[in-house]
Amino acid sequence: MVADGARARLFANEHPGAGLQPLADGVLEGSRALDSELGTDEPGRSFESVGGHRHATEPRNSPHEAAEVAFLKTVAERLEAGLAAHAFDRAVVVAAPKALGTLREVVSPALAAVIADTVPKDLTRAPLDQIEREIGAIIDL
Repeated sequence: MVADGARARLFANEHPGAGLQPLADGVLEGSRALDSELGTDEPGRSFESVGGHRHATEPRNSPHEAAEVAFLKTVAERLEAGLAAHAFDRAVVVAAPKALGTLREVVSPALAAVIADTVPKDLTRAPLDQIEREIGAIIDL
C-alpha cells in the first residue's frame, strides 16, 4: 500500500518476479479540502472560569487533520477486511511520515503483525516503477 492523508493505492505482488499489480478497486480517495472548507473560519469562544472575560478556543485537531485521521481509519479497515478474507499474508506500507504515524496508531495488532516493513515517503502520485524501486529491497518483486 502507498498512502498519504487523503489518498491510498493498493497493489498486489502474487509471486517473486511478478512485480506490483495495481488492484482493480485499489484507489481510495479522502478529502483534500482546506480547513476553511471543512469548518468555520472563526474559533469557538468561551468565558473565563473567574470573571466575565471571553477568549477564543482552538480545537485540538484542525478539521483537515480530523479528516485525514478518519480517512486513514477507513484505509486500515479496508486492509483489515483484506486480511480477514486472506487476500494477503504480508504487507509493505509506504506512506507520508505523518500518515504512517497515524496508521500505526489505528491498525489492529493482527494487521500490525503482517506488516513486513514500512517506508516513510509520500509516493501516492509516483509512477509504478518508482514505487517498485523503493520497495524492491524489501520484497522480491
